[in-house]
Amino acid sequence: MKDIKPLTVHFASVFALYEYEYIGIHRALGKKFNTYAACANQFDKYCIEHNTSSAVLSDDLFNDFCALRPNEAPMNRYHRVNFLRKFARFLNEKGIEAPAQFHPMRMPKSDFMPYIFSTEEIARFFKASDKVEPNKKSSSIRHLVIPVLFRVLYCCGLRLGEALHLKNDEVDLQAGMLLIRNAKGNKDRLVPMSESLTQLCREYKANSHVRTFGGEYFFPSIDRGFYGNSSMVKPFQELLWQANIPYGGRGKGPRIHDFRHTFAVHTLSEWAKNGKDLYVCLPILSTYLGHCNLSGTTDGRTLRRSSRCLTGTSGNGRKRSRATRPARAISMKCSRTSWPTTSMIIPMISRIRLTRWI
Repeated sequence: MKDIKPLTVHFASVFALYEYEYIGIHRALGKKFNTYAACANQFDKYCIEHNTSSAVLSDDLFNDFCALRPNEAPMNRYHRVNFLRKFARFLNEKGIEAPAQFHPMRMPKSDFMPYIFSTEEIARFFKASDKVEPNKKSSSIRHLVIPVLFRVLYCCGLRLGEALHLKNDEVDLQAGMLLIRNAKGNKDRLVPMSESLTQLCREYKANSHVRTFGGEYFFPSIDRGFYGNSSMVKPFQELLWQANIPYGGRGKGPRIHDFRHTFAVHTLSEWAKNGKDLYVCLPILSTYLGHCNLSGTTDGRTLRRSSRCLTGTSGNGRKRSRATRPARAISMKCSRTSWPTTSMIIPMISRIRLTRWI
């Protein structure tokens, strides 16, 4: 797979000029804006099919387009509603009648609980990944990519897309450093690796099959581009089966992204067991993970999982350590400290072990 490009838009309805302008403004700010661009394409097509003749975004038009569709996920509908609400606000600023800008729909809440792998499950999963055999239907080095890829995800807490988009010149195997570019929120960051993981990556790149395969990506796909996120789902599920880790099905996990949650929980648990002050350490972990604030790192679900790792009880157990204080209290405490920069984090890593060992 090649580099992701902004989604092509094509508008022909009575709102076409305004849609082009709205999408163009946001893309001029450096955003790909693909989610809303797709919603704009849908809305324009809907207006054409329903013979909308005047550029007035009425409540009826809004409600008809945003009605829940058969078998549609709540989040998909939310994106459609949110796009049209913001587009209506844009139209209103242009002097176009758009009463629907005040639609009250909120983001749907999810009670999904991330799966936190135990250290034994992690060991079994990695052991299974080391036994992956070559597949003639895919890349000739896929069996070499998978063991290293999943170790990088767990040991560094990366998002799957961040790891798959790594280029060779963004992996410093001498310093043991990853350069993550254009991550969520269009942010860049440096991610130090443990020595054992760095050595594994060196051995991977030194493999004659990997060297001769070529490509600019650290984990090249069959066309020497990068793997799409979905291409790793089946191998992941197969490894779960081989490692005797139960898979609950779609929407129940485990998911590949749960390696990131596991990294955070295991790190918090280890810090707490070693007597580290979590009020000091949380901003470090948050910056390492690429969060712009503490709300993502101190999510209540992550803290409850940390509680279970520390106390050996459920989230309702009586034991409560300092690591499991409410997320709000931790956020308030940390907000009084200066937010760490990458230059501050790298020397801190030498004192507070953050990357996981293999």
